[in-house]
Amino acid sequence: MERQEENSTSTMNKKRSPLWYELPLLFSIIGGLVAYFKIRKDDPKKARNCLILGSLVIFVIVFYVCSFVAFGTENPFYVAASGSMLPELQVYDVLIVQGHVLFEDVQIGDII
Repeated sequence: MERQEENSTSTMNKKRSPLWYELPLLFSIIGGLVAYFKIRKDDPKKARNCLILGSLVIFVIVFYVCSFVAFGTENPFYVAASGSMLPELQVYDVLIVQGHVLFEDVQIGDII
């Protein structure tokens, strides 16, 4: 009985390789979950850190994609911020821009 308790205590204090942090970096939240459940009994602190790292990676990816779409060059949505285009466009009208027109093709009366 004493030997069994000693054996279970030694596995609870087993340190895992720092390479476990690569799993959440490569596979994001899924990797963090896998690493967490695989090493949580041997190294609970590292398991928790892997889970946090996986969550942070997915958060950064989602934030980057959302900010790129909303504020990047791929944004087709604009808002008329002033009355300079009245009466055609009202203040706060939402504009959706489609395609690109060369400057030479712009004519008088076009909204640019």
